[in-house]
Formats: sequence, C-alpha cells, structure tokens
Amino acid sequence: MAHTEHNPDILLSKLNENGILRLTLNDVGRRNALSEAMLTRLGMAFTDASANAAVRVVILAANGPVFCAGHDLKEMTAGRAGSDRGQAYFTHVMAMCSGVMQAIVTCSKPVIAEVTGVATAAGCQLVASCDLAIATDSAQFSTPGVNIGLFCSTPMVALSRNVSNKHAMELLLTCDMTPAARAAEMGLINRVVSTEELHDATMVLARKIASKSSMTLATGKRAFYEQREMTLSQAYAYASNVMEKKCWRATPKKASVPSSKNARHNGRTYRSVMTNPYNDDLDRNPANFQPLTPLTFMERAASVFPNHTAIIHGTLRRNYSEFPELWQRNTPHGHTVRTSRK
Repeated sequence: MAHTEHNPDILLSKLNENGILRLTLNDVGRRNALSEAMLTRLGMAFTDASANAAVRVVILAANGPVFCAGHDLKEMTAGRAGSDRGQAYFTHVMAMCSGVMQAIVTCSKPVIAEVTGVATAAGCQLVASCDLAIATDSAQFSTPGVNIGLFCSTPMVALSRNVSNKHAMELLLTCDMTPAARAAEMGLINRVVSTEELHDATMVLARKIASKSSMTLATGKRAFYEQREMTLSQAYAYASNVMEKKCWRATPKKASVPSSKNARHNGRTYRSVMTNPYNDDLDRNPANFQPLTPLTFMERAASVFPNHTAIIHGTLRRNYSEFPELWQRNTPHGHTVRTSRK
C-alpha cells in the first residue's frame, strides 16, 4: 500500500510512501492538552517511530485553532483531590511529560513541529523539544505560568536548550504571547510561512531530510544532542570518535603484510577487519532495521563475518569482506555476479 493510516481518536497517525510519519494532535475539544491519555499516546508513537525502519522523518502537527495548550488543567485540578493533595499525581504526570519530551530528542528520526495556532506552557515545550519547527504567521507561543504563581520550570528545560538565555528568560518571565516572527528571531522556530503554505513547506523539508541516509541521520542526531551536554574538549573528543568510526567503516583499509607473496591470492588484496556497526543496542540500533536487499545482506555479513567464505566457484574463494565490492562493481543492475576480477 502507498499509505497506511490509523485514525481512531486523540492522536492521528499517517505514514506515506516516502517514510514521512505525520502525527496529528486531535483532541480539539480540550485544546489538544497534554492529558495522561495524550502523553501515553505520544510516548508510544515516538518510541514506535524510532524502531520502525519504514519511518524516516516525523512531523508533529495539530488540528484545531490551538496547537497545544499544555497540561490538562481539569486533570490537574482533579489530581489535587487526593489525600496527599496531589503530590503523587503531579509526580506521575510530570514524569510522563518529561518522558515524552525526551522521547522526541532520543527518537532516531528527525522530528519537525508543524505549528498552527497557539502553543502555551508544555505546548511551547513540545515545540522546543522538536528538532525543527515551521509555524504559520498567525501562530503564537507563551509560557504563562508566572501569571498563576507557577513558574514554567519544565518548559524552561527545553527553552533554555533552544534559545539564548535572555530570550528564554523573556519568555518565562513576561508570559507574553510571542508572535511567530519574533519566535523565529529568537530561534524557537526555523521558519514562518502563511497558513496556506504551511503543509507544503513542512513536506518539502521532510522530503529533503527523508532522502538522506537514515543511519547517518540517526548517528548525527544522537551525536548532536550528546555533545551539547559536554565540555568543549569532551565534545570534540566525542565527535571525533564518531567521525573516526564512520570513516573507518566507510573506507576499509588494506592490511599491511610482510611480503608480496602473502599479500595476494587469486588476484585479490587482503583487507583489514572492520568494526561491526550492528552489534550495539540490537533492539534500537537503526543499522539493524534498514531494508534487507542482497547487497545490504552482504554488507552486514562483511561486518559480522569478514573472513568467512561467502562464495566458492571452482578453485576460487571469496570471503564476505570482499563480496559487497564485487557485487557493486560487477552487478550495476543487481543480476549475476562474476567471481573473477578483470
């Protein structure tokens, strides 16, 4: 099927043929508030998207005039009715909300917020937690907690990691409704477009990102957020290590051998064993969820069993570390493989 669609309730989900997953907040009657039900659905959706090899980019959108009004105030009021005056409830719901925001950041797929209407409090936090954001010229953003004697401490975490200190404090202290143009100046969103252009603008950006290597995007996104929390020297050491591993895997080196006689066998040159990119975090490693074709199968085998024999033809032997190169060089259209070299 070209499209799959799941459309039952407060969170709509649609995956298109380009691997772009559109999640749409659909609790319009409650202003798309982050109720416990919504937080549960969002957390599951981002976890599933991260593990689904068919998903390459996620767009987070909303139906109705409000993108997201933050926490569900009716639920919060009801939570105070407990014998502990809501302590257990608030601990639970804040942990749920923080978990969703972190699930966006740790999701292996880039996440784009498509913002229409108003995003307030935890709704503003939701936008700030996304990797990218495009908004209509009528969109507005606010963290109004101070107005009711409750500083927006958790939205502060996302804001302070997306905009400058002074811009974050401006949002947190004034509680003003910040128009989209000003939010773009601050760096809270990437771009402002008209309402009519919003969907197309978001899709152009999503398709551009989806056309890239999903493994490279996952590695880059993870590296970006991890190095940001480090000191300068730690960040450079970490990023250099990431680059070294990628370059090492992408460009196998020839092993040094003591003599030319040992260096050649049936016209081939021995190559060093490459590190295996498939062993780490087996259930979460994006490398393990790429589409499996004859060539990618051989590439995986070359990493896991580099020196094992892959093919025997007469007196010829080829191991897995050599086979992907042979395949690419001899089968431009993916047909038969010649076992001898010219």
